[in-house]
Amino acid sequence: MFIKRLDIESDSNNLFRSATELFDIAHEPWWAINQISLKSRVNSSDPWRDGTGSLTNRATGEILATEGDFQHWNISQDNPIRLAITQLQNHLNIPLGRARIMRLLPHAGLSVHRDRELRYHLVLKTNPKAFIAHNVTDTNPLRSDIPTAAIAYHLPQDNNWYQIDTRETHWVYNGGEEERIHLVVCGQ
Repeated sequence: MFIKRLDIESDSNNLFRSATELFDIAHEPWWAINQISLKSRVNSSDPWRDGTGSLTNRATGEILATEGDFQHWNISQDNPIRLAITQLQNHLNIPLGRARIMRLLPHAGLSVHRDRELRYHLVLKTNPKAFIAHNVTDTNPLRSDIPTAAIAYHLPQDNNWYQIDTRETHWVYNGGEEERIHLVVCGQ
């Protein structure tokens, strides 16, 4: 199953308010790369950016870091976002790696890719035209006259955490007029 709604909720409106406070702290890195890293490696010189982007060198395939390397929190212990992530970790009973606030601008997307681990998403802000899609192995799951190559999903802002198997080939696209912002936590 590519996407699974988990039996755990967090107040996405409250967490969005907490996230906007972090935008002011992070300043330029947020607007430059559309991600804020909530966890970093110990002694990182740029903790707000340390956990952003890929952990693999795309040209060589070299692994630059692992999810387990990101154990230093960049936010206080009583921050509502950190409390929600801790609640998620306790619910799953597994170690978690990076935690990021990720923004996708209107009419923008991320190209087809795979990740090395499961991801957990909580939608903080979205619009009806924001999608995540994945390739399907059954080329006709809808039993149509035209083969299906992918299925797209819209994750609602409904306070639910979603487990997404991003080890499968997938991509995201925001076709709406408003930004899409998710709290994204990586499994290990």
